[in-house]
Amino acid sequence: MFQNVVALYGVPRSGTSWLGQILDSCPDAVFRFQPLFSYRFKDRIKLDSTGEEIEEFFQELYRENEDEFLNQIDKRKSGVYPSFEKKEASPSILAYKEGRYCYTIPLLLQRYEKIHIIGIVRNPYDVLESWINAPSEYKPEWDIYKEWDLATSKNEYRPENYFGYYKWKEFLKLNADMQKKYPDRFRTVRYEDLEEDAESTVKELFDFAGMPFTEQTRSFLLDSQRITVDSIYGVYRQKGQERKRTYYLPEDIKERIASDLKYFDTAKQFGY
Repeated sequence: MFQNVVALYGVPRSGTSWLGQILDSCPDAVFRFQPLFSYRFKDRIKLDSTGEEIEEFFQELYRENEDEFLNQIDKRKSGVYPSFEKKEASPSILAYKEGRYCYTIPLLLQRYEKIHIIGIVRNPYDVLESWINAPSEYKPEWDIYKEWDLATSKNEYRPENYFGYYKWKEFLKLNADMQKKYPDRFRTVRYEDLEEDAESTVKELFDFAGMPFTEQTRSFLLDSQRITVDSIYGVYRQKGQERKRTYYLPEDIKERIASDLKYFDTAKQFGY
């Protein structure tokens, strides 16, 4: 049975897939993909969930090793995601990633002491541009001038969805608050720092989360930045190589974001 939980949260298109697979590369961790979005555990954590109910959820999640979505079996078979070697005995760490349900972070930190949470942030321009170039996430008939801020067509006013600039700001503020309140159990990582110096950044994250850094992780970090697998959800991209883009964020929207960021102190805290 696991001894501690490591959770990764970020808004969509901010690098959670790559960092999630980095966490999965730890031989002493079992990794699950977006459990609160899965059919198996949909909306399992609620605002009134007790510590005992959270513990029960994590125990079930740890044991669920055959669910195709939670384990992303199709992506591993196709080579979009790697397959990692694990300890023969039961791994002691349960790790998972979520690109939604970020509002559960304060609840988990308050009611479950065995969890360490990593928040990944990325500059809003790349987040939005990556979103509008993801066919499964952004419909081409949508008007970016109506969607870039509140993303109402995608979010559908559901609190678990974090698309658009407004929700990006909300998540950034949440990171700042959680770092201040739970400095020993919450850590923010910038996608840009991870991309620039992956090994040093990951070593610091693993040390924070109590995860051993092994040759398997080092090897994946090297491979993930020197080869490319063409997929919108891929975790292999040669360093410095941009993904193919069809749609570009209009310059006047970028200007509006830049103007807003000047007065958003939290963004300055994270270097944006």
